[in-house]
Amino acid sequence: MNNLADPKQVKKAELKEKDLRKQQLNDIRTVLSSISGRRLFWRILEHCNTFNTVFNEQHSTMSYLAGKQDLGHFIMSEITQADENLLLKLMKDNKGKEN
Repeated sequence: MNNLADPKQVKKAELKEKDLRKQQLNDIRTVLSSISGRRLFWRILEHCNTFNTVFNEQHSTMSYLAGKQDLGHFIMSEITQADENLLLKLMKDNKGKEN
């Protein structure tokens, strides 16, 4: 966008941003429509300590774990924005499985 004062340019940029977001969420739905995609995302969520505490007496370790967990929470948020039921499906697919 060249001119923030031009309503047409602003509107065009907003539509482009909306289309990009729709594409991103559709990409997530597409990947998670397969069992292999759900296994991959689950492995990433587990690696990010998404479902565990980050508490550690060593502050640097706790900061590191919190950073990993933040990424996991971001991924969970993206999944639920794509489809509220997908996160539940991931959890059901992996119920009772160990790391």
